[in-house]
Amino acid sequence: MPLPEMLSDYRHTIQGHLFPWLEEDLGPLSGRHRKFVTVVEATLRDRTRPRR
Repeated sequence: MPLPEMLSDYRHTIQGHLFPWLEEDLGPLSGRHRKFVTVVEATLRDRTRPRR
Protein backbone atom coordinates (compact mmCIF):
# COMPACT_ATOMS: atom_id res chain seq x y z
CA MET A 1 0.00 0.00 0.00
CA PRO A 2 1.42 3.45 -0.89
CA LEU A 3 2.44 5.62 2.06
CA PRO A 4 -0.18 8.37 1.58
CA GLU A 5 -2.94 5.76 1.46
CA MET A 6 -1.55 4.01 4.53
CA LEU A 7 -1.41 7.30 6.47
CA SER A 8 -4.96 8.12 5.47
CA ASP A 9 -6.07 4.70 6.70
CA TYR A 10 -4.29 5.25 10.04
CA ARG A 11 -5.91 8.67 10.44
CA HIS A 12 -9.37 7.27 9.69
CA THR A 13 -8.94 4.43 12.17
CA ILE A 14 -7.62 6.65 14.93
CA GLN A 15 -9.99 9.57 14.54
CA GLY A 16 -13.06 7.61 13.53
CA HIS A 17 -12.85 4.63 15.86
CA LEU A 18 -10.10 4.68 18.46
CA PHE A 19 -10.45 8.22 19.87
CA PRO A 20 -14.24 8.01 20.32
CA TRP A 21 -13.91 4.61 21.98
CA LEU A 22 -11.24 5.86 24.40
CA GLU A 23 -13.12 9.08 25.15
CA GLU A 24 -16.25 7.10 25.94
CA ASP A 25 -14.36 5.23 28.67
CA LEU A 26 -11.86 7.88 29.80
CA GLY A 27 -13.45 11.23 29.02
CA PRO A 28 -11.94 13.92 26.78
CA LEU A 29 -8.36 13.30 25.61
CA SER A 30 -5.82 16.12 25.68
CA GLY A 31 -3.64 16.85 22.66
CA ARG A 32 -0.76 15.09 24.39
CA HIS A 33 -2.88 11.97 24.98
CA ARG A 34 -4.01 11.96 21.33
CA LYS A 35 -0.39 12.12 20.14
CA PHE A 36 0.56 9.26 22.46
CA VAL A 37 -2.33 7.08 21.28
CA THR A 38 -1.47 7.83 17.64
CA VAL A 39 2.16 6.78 18.09
CA VAL A 40 1.28 3.61 20.01
CA GLU A 41 -1.39 2.59 17.50
CA ALA A 42 0.97 3.14 14.54
CA THR A 43 3.75 1.20 16.28
CA LEU A 44 1.50 -1.74 17.09
CA ARG A 45 0.03 -1.76 13.60
CA ASP A 46 3.53 -1.76 12.09
CA ARG A 47 4.52 -4.75 14.23
CA THR A 48 1.56 -6.80 13.10
CA ARG A 49 2.08 -6.14 9.37
CA PRO A 50 3.78 -9.05 7.57
CA ARG A 51 7.38 -8.43 6.49
CA ARG A 52 8.43 -8.94 2.90
